[in-house]
Parts: sequence; C-alpha cells; structure tokens
Amino acid sequence: MRHRRFIRALAGREGFTLVELIVVISIFAVISMIVAPRIANFMSAERSGFIVLRAVLAKAFDDAFVNGRTNYAVFHLYERDVELSKFNEGVFDRVNAISVLVLTPEGKFQDSPHRLLKHHTFPDSFRLEEAVFSGGQTVRRGNVLVPFYPGGSSDDVVLHVLVNGTEQRSVRMYKFLKEPSIEQGYTSYE
Repeated sequence: MRHRRFIRALAGREGFTLVELIVVISIFAVISMIVAPRIANFMSAERSGFIVLRAVLAKAFDDAFVNGRTNYAVFHLYERDVELSKFNEGVFDRVNAISVLVLTPEGKFQDSPHRLLKHHTFPDSFRLEEAVFSGGQTVRRGNVLVPFYPGGSSDDVVLHVLVNGTEQRSVRMYKFLKEPSIEQGYTSYE
C-alpha cells in the first residue's frame, strides 16, 4: 500500500533541470577545493608520524599499568650507535623508529607481544634527532630507553623531531601523563 503511494507521488516528476545539476556540481567543486588540501595535510608524514608516536606512547603507558609490568619505549634515533647491540642484536640496530620492548626472564629485551605496540619505522622526512632528559642529559645518537612503570608513570623526556628537514618539533613526555604534548621548536627542561 505504501509502495503504491510512493510511486504515484513520484509519477508526476520528470527529474532535475540543467540549472539544478550545475548548481549541485558547483557546490561539490567548491567543497572539494576546500577539503582536498586539508585531507592532504592530514595525511602528511608529519601528522601521521606524530599520530603514531602519540598512540604508541599512550598504549605503552596503558599496557604497563594494566599488565603490571615495565614496558620500555625505545626511540631509535636517526644517528646510529652500537652501545646496546649486545643485549639484542636485532632490536637495537633499528634507526629512526619507535619500539616498545619488554624484558624477558633471561634478561634480554624483546618486542612487546601486543600487536598495537609493534615496531614502527618513520620516513626520512620525520627524523628523531635527539632526546633530552629532565636532568639535562642529551642523547643524540643510538637508542633511548624510556621506562613505563606498572604504577602509571614514566620518565620526563623531550624528544626532538626534525620534520621535512627544516621544521623543529618537540614531543614532551611528562612523568604522570599518558599522552605527550607536541610543541613548536626544540625545547628543553627549564
């Protein structure tokens, strides 16, 4: 019954006029001109790099708290160093990446078993340059281990990231906050 009424209501209509179609197409064109650059910007290496970095750090924080174990976020800086290769040859040979490691009963570091905490390598346009600790120590090459403790804390660290070869950003991790903040320029602890 309803179906017949609907067909009768549409029977008198012929379709859209050419002017209506041109107006709709023009509106879509204007919207796409506004939205397309924003989508490209959203999907840029800078934005996706910071999204991955923040997500991995927040998940490492949660995973340590929920599972009652210490997770180690490892920033594999752009400049290589071999100081930790004796602990696990494959894990500490990575460059320009982030990993979350756990310590095995044998005293070896291995990648976290959680699939959301898997190793992620960044493109060259997103370079992990150095890490600055709250005591003023700066590490410019190799691997930086930041523990996430079961009690819901980590260490205060600022990670300096060079984006597209010119833009300096700082990722500031606070001891009791789950998500780091991202700041313009290279900052340090005052």
